[in-house]
Amino acid sequence: MPAHGGRGVHAGRAAVPDRGRRGRLQRGRTPTGPDLRGEPLRAGDRHGRRPARPGRPGLDRRARARADRGPAGRGPAGPARRRRPADAGPGLGPPDATHRGLATRGPARVVRGRGGPAHPERHRDRPERLSRPECHTRPGARVTLTASPTRPAPAPPVPRALPLTQAQLGLWAEEREQPGGTLNHVAETLDLRGPLDPARLRAALTDTLRAVPALHVRFRDDGHRVRQLLGPVAPRAPQEHDLSGHPDPDARAQAITGALLDAPLDLPGGELYRHALLRLGPDHLRWVFVTHHIALDGYGMHLLLGRLAAGYRQEACAPFDPLDAAVLEDGAYQASPDRARDRAALNAVYADLPFEPAPLLTRGLKRGHRAGRDLPPTLVRDLRAGAGPLNAGWPDVLFALSAAFWHAHTGERATLIAAPVMLRLGSAAARVPCMIMNLLPLRVNVAPHDSLRTLTAQVREARTRTQPHARYRYEHLWGDLRGRRLFGPEVNVLPFAAPPDLGPDLRVTARTLASGPVEDLALTFSGWAGALHLSVDGHPDLYTPAQVGGLCDRLIRGLDLALRDPDAPLPPLLREHA
Repeated sequence: MPAHGGRGVHAGRAAVPDRGRRGRLQRGRTPTGPDLRGEPLRAGDRHGRRPARPGRPGLDRRARARADRGPAGRGPAGPARRRRPADAGPGLGPPDATHRGLATRGPARVVRGRGGPAHPERHRDRPERLSRPECHTRPGARVTLTASPTRPAPAPPVPRALPLTQAQLGLWAEEREQPGGTLNHVAETLDLRGPLDPARLRAALTDTLRAVPALHVRFRDDGHRVRQLLGPVAPRAPQEHDLSGHPDPDARAQAITGALLDAPLDLPGGELYRHALLRLGPDHLRWVFVTHHIALDGYGMHLLLGRLAAGYRQEACAPFDPLDAAVLEDGAYQASPDRARDRAALNAVYADLPFEPAPLLTRGLKRGHRAGRDLPPTLVRDLRAGAGPLNAGWPDVLFALSAAFWHAHTGERATLIAAPVMLRLGSAAARVPCMIMNLLPLRVNVAPHDSLRTLTAQVREARTRTQPHARYRYEHLWGDLRGRRLFGPEVNVLPFAAPPDLGPDLRVTARTLASGPVEDLALTFSGWAGALHLSVDGHPDLYTPAQVGGLCDRLIRGLDLALRDPDAPLPPLLREHA
């Protein structure tokens, strides 16, 4: 196609010569046609020209006369004259179409560059509202504009169906046996003190919850298998309560939090979480988040809180990795030869122990009474400094302390610690908030004369021996051993449990209100920087709240004594009247 300074002007027919450069282009006039933006120009009064006649867009008077006479003066052009050459490009619509600013439709839009060649593909993606009418009609013929076929609305996305992880399957079985239970609820609170921007916090909450597909799945159980459906779901808005004028805002906030925690979540209906914003004072806001363990484990909650903090700080957040990858990796392990190897290794832990039925078969699992203490900073420093001479990390020292505590508390020689493992290192689930954690048995044989040094070495060996087999599910192990008791205390050490950082102006206090049911005792050590917090959960049929608090104090006192002399017999230091 010719450029502006070429031999002719494209006008829906064959090019018309400019007669020795005396045409409109020579005088700087712009012909009717696409402008530099790919839109049709108005044919007419900008340069004092008459509107072009229908079927003859862009032709001057002499050109129209020649076109109407046809070749050799044989009258109006017939069908042969109306046929457009293949290289002439798309035709333009009639003047009334261009006056209304309506785009025309053809094989491709043509855009004339500034003195350069035409670009037929540049504006192919622009919306076109009318189909191109027939441009090659006789003068005076009636032209009808026809609307282009409307494009069908895009179909709603079909939810993707995924199997459940093995961790989720066990929790779904419990839900199916006891619908509406609340034992597997987990709850977290953030107390925010300082100059908080509520609107920014709400926006960060919405963005964070939308980014976690595991909180929005729908479970479908047909009796043969259960699937989780992933699809777009709007995040749930938080409940909001202004308690700043209440006589006792903290007591009222605890009552609201208890109601959120104790009300069943409708898993079949897709309710996997609920949350609330409680204003306790002018510069004090509390966020309460309750979810089901089938959606998030402890590490998944950690990822969620980190995303929330970054969102409030208005920092760019990389998307989480897809849930599909974590689920499929979990399924692939179940069919791999590694599973049989791991099964044999963990069954061997119990090979020489007498059979003892699991207590949960008689008294069941329940949410425990909880007591919590912050360890003195000097004790935390002594713990970190004392781990080096023991050739261990300070988490192994706490596992050894817990094993000796259980022996002093129950008299059992073979202490089987249930150690939660997140299963994220080197996994497709490393950046996926979901439920995939497991419980790993750490067997520590405790004698009354064993010291902290001796037991710490045992813990290190037991962890090295069993850690490679941590993917074998404890539910499957329980089935292998025909329902025997698997564990004594559950001991969870979280060495990087720093509260979320929402900025330098806000002081944040994070608390875990519930982390699932207990069989007997559960000990949780949460550490960050120079701080360490101990939480003890005791089965309500075995311990009163006061007894749980006493056990918490006894552990802290025993740790202090053991660190002063790591070679002294440890169990006597942990007895009730030590």
